[in-house]
Amino acid sequence: MMTKDQQEVVSQVYRRFFEADMLEKQWTNIDEAMSALEWLDDNQLVIECAVLLQLQTKGEPRCNQKHPISECFIPLVIDAVSSILDLFSNTGGLHEKNKFILRYYLAMSQVGFIIY
Repeated sequence: MMTKDQQEVVSQVYRRFFEADMLEKQWTNIDEAMSALEWLDDNQLVIECAVLLQLQTKGEPRCNQKHPISECFIPLVIDAVSSILDLFSNTGGLHEKNKFILRYYLAMSQVGFIIY
């Protein structure tokens, strides 16, 4: 089970990703990566995210924009992904919204929006 703080972080990240996805009127690199990731089952998705998270947290994960890390959204994404992975390890299942967050996280990393 997630703490209230973890739930808030996950909800905030989901809203931000969903809004960004809805604002785009054209097919983007994120959409392309997301469509390829739809074929992963829950276990594969979790493994991909866990490996990437472990790699990224050895550095300082941030977006590819030039602003202070204190203004960056990516640390919140990392927290959300970590919370979802912990929840999966306890429950063995992923809610659709959590799958969306994990796929979006992988897609952002694949297209270079998240650097470390």
